[in-house]
Amino acid sequence: MSRAYPRLARSHIISKACCKKWGEALLDVYTIEREVGKLDGIKFGLVGDLANGRTVRSLAYLLAKYQDVKIYFVSPDVVKMKKDRFGERIDQYEEARGKYIVDQNVLDVMQKHAVVMHPLPRLDEITVDVDGDLRAAYFRQAKNGLYIRMALLKLLLDGW
Repeated sequence: MSRAYPRLARSHIISKACCKKWGEALLDVYTIEREVGKLDGIKFGLVGDLANGRTVRSLAYLLAKYQDVKIYFVSPDVVKMKKDRFGERIDQYEEARGKYIVDQNVLDVMQKHAVVMHPLPRLDEITVDVDGDLRAAYFRQAKNGLYIRMALLKLLLDGW
């Protein structure tokens, strides 16, 4: 057992729910900076289950801290996109599913410097033909998640 573990157990409480939403938001901000090269002055679209996504709110909160950031919220009328959130209302899930799909047609109208991010795993919201496009950053985003989580754990275990 690490010498730092007892210190962590005595002085910190780690909540998976809290760490997940803020950790994901921090990961997204880090990925945006790595992909775009800046955070000030960006235009950012959040698409999908915006009413229920805690990570979406956390990311919007962090992005709003930067200068001249424009955030666009895009969601279908039926916003609960995860099937398990629908329970017996599976017909509403089927109605909402597939409203917003990123495919080659979407890439064709996107700006060349745009970036497609996604927390993964995907269902059908991004087609596999998008994977080969340089603007598809979700696999790099997932890799960045390793480094962000390592840094957060180091801060928790060793402090500043």
